[in-house]
Amino acid sequence: MNNSNFYDVTKCDFGNPYEDIGKVINDIIAEVKVKQAKSCSNGNGKPGAVIYLPPADYHLKTQVVIDISFLKVVGSGHGFTSSSIRFNVPKKDWSNLHELWPGGSRIINDLPVDSTSSEKTGAAS
Repeated sequence: MNNSNFYDVTKCDFGNPYEDIGKVINDIIAEVKVKQAKSCSNGNGKPGAVIYLPPADYHLKTQVVIDISFLKVVGSGHGFTSSSIRFNVPKKDWSNLHELWPGGSRIINDLPVDSTSSEKTGAAS
């Protein structure tokens, strides 16, 4: 199996995914674009790619714009469901919950937004 189009963000040489997952994903997308252009010029079509985020908390400080096809971004665990439950239960009831942070892949949106910015500026697109 050819893994040259599978990117584990913790094993890439594109920066520190824990400090700024956005920069890492943007650098991966740039590399995938080069691979897709080269493959198309050889008549082979565009290869797909997978960006994998192992279970952890990742801070998004640089906006990501996915503007290519055949790209999948995947994580692990069930962190979204558990986080959603946590934040929809009164704080006084949290002590009765189990597995609040169960080891999922989570992106924390740290994009700066102020009152003069458009909604798009703070979007994790």
